[in-house]
Amino acid sequence: MGKKNNNTIEERFLKNLFSFIKENTNKEDKFVLAISGGSDSMVLLDLFKTFSEKYPIQFCVANIDHRIRKESSEEQQWLKKYCEERKIPFYAETVDIKEMKRNLGAKTSLEELAREERQKKLKKIKNDYNAQWVITAHQQDDLLETFFLRLIRGTGLNGINTLNSVDGFYLRPLLVYSKEEIMVYSEEKDLFYFKDQTNDDTRFQRNKIRHHLIPYFTKEFGREVKEVLVRDLENLKNADRALSELIDQDLQKAKFSPNSCEINQKHLRHKSLSYLRELLIRMYQKWHSSPKGLTKKKVDDICLKLLEKGDFEITISHAIRFLRSNDMVGFDKNKAYLQKSKKQKILLGEDFKKELEKKNVITLDIDFFVQGKSLRFQLLSFENDVAFKQILGNKDTYLDYEKIEFPLILRFWNEGDRIKPLGMKNFKRVSRLMTDARIKKYAKRKQLIMENGKHDIIWCMGLRISEDYKITSSTVRYLKVVYLDSNNNDLEGRER
Repeated sequence: MGKKNNNTIEERFLKNLFSFIKENTNKEDKFVLAISGGSDSMVLLDLFKTFSEKYPIQFCVANIDHRIRKESSEEQQWLKKYCEERKIPFYAETVDIKEMKRNLGAKTSLEELAREERQKKLKKIKNDYNAQWVITAHQQDDLLETFFLRLIRGTGLNGINTLNSVDGFYLRPLLVYSKEEIMVYSEEKDLFYFKDQTNDDTRFQRNKIRHHLIPYFTKEFGREVKEVLVRDLENLKNADRALSELIDQDLQKAKFSPNSCEINQKHLRHKSLSYLRELLIRMYQKWHSSPKGLTKKKVDDICLKLLEKGDFEITISHAIRFLRSNDMVGFDKNKAYLQKSKKQKILLGEDFKKELEKKNVITLDIDFFVQGKSLRFQLLSFENDVAFKQILGNKDTYLDYEKIEFPLILRFWNEGDRIKPLGMKNFKRVSRLMTDARIKKYAKRKQLIMENGKHDIIWCMGLRISEDYKITSSTVRYLKVVYLDSNNNDLEGRER
């Protein structure tokens, strides 16, 4: 090829890069280029180097040495020198993936572990450089390899919708080019690059796809089959985006917290099984940040159970379960976590008492226990509220303030808890009180208890106050406590 052809391909690449940067970023944005030293990434680096000679742009180079190959440390030093000579900021990170793999055993593959660690390091470099974007050199063949890899391992639509040109803070401007086009650019510019011998190791599934599956398709169906597959993949991605818009409407009705995600069953009525499956997968993935653990069989089991009546529980993994309790369905942490949670509590001591007596009203956020909930404490006397009427103690409760000993303690219900319910002479197990109130066993774990400094349970929140702390004719001041719900609903998981 002559010089004219060389200028043509370089100009075409630069023109596309200019349009891509202009469309997706701001003028003052900074970029981290993930450069391995291979052919694709050296083309990316050359493009940005040439681009920066024509337009003002700030970028650095990041290289992650995984210690998988003996040559990798030398390659990193070469790349460092290359950048220093051209006054390009260079960031180097090293992580011993094989050693990490040995420590983790069979929990994850070498490829997956390398990818996860690489992403962590790139995010760190992005923050250190104060950049807005990380740019990788993925091209069309990478896209097809990932597509086939996920199909073989098993995936849904949202699993196929990956390696997009804009994905969070990742940019992939070379996705519009095939490997052949990348190599033509590299040869015409006479770029130096390292050849990674592990890319030829067909013990790795991706390499099997690269060296066997895709060549088979091109041999049997023609070279244009790759363009057809890329087009079909884009159609599948568009279908996923359309489905996401529908599912997101339901996900907005779900409640997400670090410990659980749940949605009212009424939002799932009249939905097809296909829709339910996809909703459950995406709900789980949004909460857990990964689809790991949620197998097709688990999803099918959940969907079949949802068609039946009654509460149920299905173990997803050692750490997670799916359950239905009353009208709420969703995922949460396992019982071992819940036992740990029961040890947690909120202590309202003398400082709280002084503040209450000074201000008369304090609102306390208890999102620590139940998402979106709070308690309002109000100190009153009969002169302030002549219309007082003793109530059982569901959402609003009234307690004789002079009988209360601080600190007040808010905690989860424990087995063996007892209270003398309002209107009764004898103590009663809180578990029995909840059963009488038709609270299902899966919802009992959410029951909050208020006890005082003598460790007397003075209020089973949402159920009943203690007979010993009720208002009497001799009461001078009383404490009004209101259980506030941001959604103006009753306590979670209750049948009324």
